[in-house]
Formats: sequence, C-alpha cells, structure tokens
Amino acid sequence: MTELTGVRTEPVDAVAVPTVGALLEYLRGQYAAVAELDALLNTCAVAVNMDYVEGRDVTIAAGDEVAIIPPVSSG
Repeated sequence: MTELTGVRTEPVDAVAVPTVGALLEYLRGQYAAVAELDALLNTCAVAVNMDYVEGRDVTIAAGDEVAIIPPVSSG
C-alpha cells in the first residue's frame, strides 16, 4: 500500500473510525484518486495490535495499531 499511497503510517481518530470496516472506508475516501486501492483493500488481511482479525466489525480503540497487510504471491 505504501507504493500506491506514498504513506507508510497514518494516524486516525479512533472515534471517527471505530471499526476495521470504518477504517477501510476512511482509507478508500482518503485515497480515492488511487484506483487500485479499492480492489487491494478488498483482499487485504488486517491485524489489530499484532493479532490478525476477521470481519470488518472488529472495534478499534484509541492507541490501537492497525496493520493492513496486502496479499503476497510467490513463484
């Protein structure tokens, strides 16, 4: 994602984006000009405080670290 957005980290207000799903929607809006980002976010894994999470309804609290991990390929 850094290659697409030019940003490695982005502080976000946990009140404004209280769930993983809300965070992903925020990023879609923040980087709407990056056409490939929408498809990438649909396939990424997400970790909150270094634990992988499933589902977009996982709560994010102030101080949590969220990692968005793009799929990797090998070959």
